[in-house]
Amino acid sequence: MQQVKNDTNNSNHPASAAFNFSYEKSVNSSHGSSYQTSVSNNLTGNTTSDQSGHLLFKFKSKELEAVYIHQESKNYPKAVVKGFLKAIWMISAAKNEQDLYTVKSLKFHKLNRNCKQEYTLSLTGNWRLITKFEEEGSIKYLLILKIEDYH
Repeated sequence: MQQVKNDTNNSNHPASAAFNFSYEKSVNSSHGSSYQTSVSNNLTGNTTSDQSGHLLFKFKSKELEAVYIHQESKNYPKAVVKGFLKAIWMISAAKNEQDLYTVKSLKFHKLNRNCKQEYTLSLTGNWRLITKFEEEGSIKYLLILKIEDYH
């Protein structure tokens, strides 16, 4: 397993003023990449991470993983990338699925199409993030499927 650490203290990050966001990428050849995150609150000094029970997440595509790592994209408008990073930050800060429902701006809800057990989070305007809860053994995580313009 390969591990890569990164600190995201970038003024372009939507939460950069109040939070210092870092992640550790674990690469397992049979299961892909997963992320363990740490969010430090610059205002209170508190730090949280998935080790204390926060949601884990994985990306279905290398393209979405690149948007997360580089905080930019040629394929999506800047406002969508900013909304995407904010949504990922909120996912990282959540301890469970219920926490995502409590953040009204995310408009987190289950999609009714094709009974695929997919959920959506609002990014900006007509753009949304499509996700799905998955499990590997006893570990539950949120699989980030795609960014979609639904109109």
